[in-house]
Amino acid sequence: QKRVFPLAAGLRAAPHGLRQHRPRQPQKRTCGQSRGRFPQQRRLFGGAHTRGHTPPGGTLETRLLGDCHTGRGADSAGVHRLRQQAHVALRHGVAIGRPRGRHPAAARPLHQVNGQTPGEIHRTEKRKITKHNIMVRRIYVEKKAPFAVKAKELKTELSEYLGIEAEEVRVLVRYDVEEVSDDTFARAKGTVFSEPPVDCLYEEDFPRKDGDFCFTVEYLPGQFDQRADSAEQCLQLLNDSEHPIIRSATTYVVSGALTDRQREAIVAHCVNPVDSRRADGPKPATLEERYDEPADVAVLDGFKDLDEAQLRSLFDSLGLAMTFADFIHIQRYFHDEERRDPSMTEIRVLDTYWSDHCRHTTFATELKDVQFDDGFYRPLIEGAFKQYLADHNDQYKGRTDKHVCLMDIGTLA
Repeated sequence: QKRVFPLAAGLRAAPHGLRQHRPRQPQKRTCGQSRGRFPQQRRLFGGAHTRGHTPPGGTLETRLLGDCHTGRGADSAGVHRLRQQAHVALRHGVAIGRPRGRHPAAARPLHQVNGQTPGEIHRTEKRKITKHNIMVRRIYVEKKAPFAVKAKELKTELSEYLGIEAEEVRVLVRYDVEEVSDDTFARAKGTVFSEPPVDCLYEEDFPRKDGDFCFTVEYLPGQFDQRADSAEQCLQLLNDSEHPIIRSATTYVVSGALTDRQREAIVAHCVNPVDSRRADGPKPATLEERYDEPADVAVLDGFKDLDEAQLRSLFDSLGLAMTFADFIHIQRYFHDEERRDPSMTEIRVLDTYWSDHCRHTTFATELKDVQFDDGFYRPLIEGAFKQYLADHNDQYKGRTDKHVCLMDIGTLA
C-alpha cells in the first residue's frame, strides 16, 4: 500500500512495496524527529532504494542522512564523512550526487558551489574552525588589592625569611587556553577564570612598572595541574561539544631595587624543583603535548655474570638509591632464579621500591627486643613473627646489612 509520511525535504511519499505496519496514533513531528522513527522510514532511508526503489525527488543528501541515522549503506568510517557532506549540501542548497535507480538516464553530475564540491566546502570550513579554535589565548588573573592574600603573604616571607624588603609584590595566575570558541571563551572569562568583584583579568599581557622583576612558575611535564583540570571541566559545562586544552602557571612581580643575588634567592624560594620549573618563554604555538616514540627498554646484557669490580662500576654509573649489597642480591637472584639478565625497568622499579623516599625512615629501625603481651591473639601474632624470622634468615642468609625491621616485615608479608 502507498502511505504518506512527513519525511525530509524532497521526499513526498514512500515507495511502493513497503510492508504495512501497525497504525499508530498520529503525532506531529519535525523532519529531524521523524527520520528513522518508523519501520517504513528506516527502510526508505536505510536501504529500501537499494532494491530498485528510487524515492520521488530523492537525491544523495537524503540517502546519506538516512544511512547515517540507520547505519546502513556505509561502513563506520564513512558514516561521519557522509553526514558531514550531507549537512553541508543541505546548508548550501545543493545536491551532492545523483538519484539511485535502475535507469542510467536518472544520473546527473556532481553539483558544485563556487567551484567546490560539498566535500571540499566542508574541509574548507573545518580548516577555518580549526584554525580559529587552536589559537592559544593567554590571560592573567590577579586579585584586587583588598583580596590579594597570597601576594601579602609572599611579601612577608621575603622579608622574614630572606631579608628582602620589596616595595610591592603581586601574584597573578596565568592561563593558556586552546580549542575554545569565541563565545565560550567570552562567557568563561567572568565565570570560570575570574570573579569580577574581586579579580582583575588581563588578556595576553598585564600592566607593570619599568624595573619590576617578573618571572613565571609552571608545573613540570607529567605533574597534575588541578587548577587547569578544573578549568577544563568548567568550560565543558559551558559547551559540552568543545574539548579545551588549558595550562596554568603563576606569575610573580616584585617591585623595588633588587640585586642579582636577591633575584636568584626569590626565584629559589618560589620554585620547587621537585614539581615545578621557571617558564618565562614566549606563548607556545599549541598546547598539545607531543612525545617521541620511546626506544625499546634496555637490557643489561651480561649482568648476571659480572664480577664484583664490574658490578661496582655499573652500580656507580646508574646512581641508584639502593645499597651495593642490594645490587649484589639482585644479581644473585637473576643468576640463580631467573637465569637471565634484567631490564633497566626492573632495576629502576626495585630501586624505587627499596629507596628511602618510598617509606618512612622509622620503618627501617632495627627491632632487637620484640615482646608480646598476653591476650587472645598472642599465639597467632607470635607464631606469625616466628615464621617471619625463619623466612628472613632463609631469604637473607649470609647478609649482615638486612636486619629485622617493620619495613622488612611488611615486604615479606
